[in-house]
Amino acid sequence: MTYEQRPEGSYSITADDLETILVDRYPIHYSIAFSALQNHQDAEDVVQETSLNAYRTFESQKFKNSSHVEKWLYTITRNTTLDVIRKKIRRGNHVSFDEFADNPHHRHPQHSQDPSAELAAQEHSSKLTSIIYNGLSLLSERHRGVLFLYAFNNHSYDEIAEIMGMSRNTASTLINRARKRIRPYLERRLKELE
Repeated sequence: MTYEQRPEGSYSITADDLETILVDRYPIHYSIAFSALQNHQDAEDVVQETSLNAYRTFESQKFKNSSHVEKWLYTITRNTTLDVIRKKIRRGNHVSFDEFADNPHHRHPQHSQDPSAELAAQEHSSKLTSIIYNGLSLLSERHRGVLFLYAFNNHSYDEIAEIMGMSRNTASTLINRARKRIRPYLERRLKELE
């Protein structure tokens, strides 16, 4: 009997089911982490940490179906990814979000031979990363979640609706509201970088 076939009203998700869901959804969780971090090892670490956190706290959860587990796992993945970004910002490490900046003027040169140009590019990228992270922190968790999936993971509205357990229209509305709320902040801060 799979977790989808258990009687209605019973807590039907077991640790074995969790393992199955983690394996089945691995590509999605890896994609979420890699899209934001742009580093394979960091993305692998995030997925591993997500799995460990899920196993550690699973027994205290009461899930009736797999969609609740998937939303919970997505939240763990997103939060773990954001923790890695925060740590990289604090350490001054480079996190590349350049492909997400709409303005090509804000892109930095790739692997310059000039050490001072490379240092300036890393500083610029670090500032850009900080601006984006701070902008995301202005949003509610729900708005941040859908925008994160849309902007950093290139998920469609339908995919976001499935991951977040909402209708397509709700996902679309939340994305549009999040973009509207964050746009003035990002525009103002990006002008400061020019």
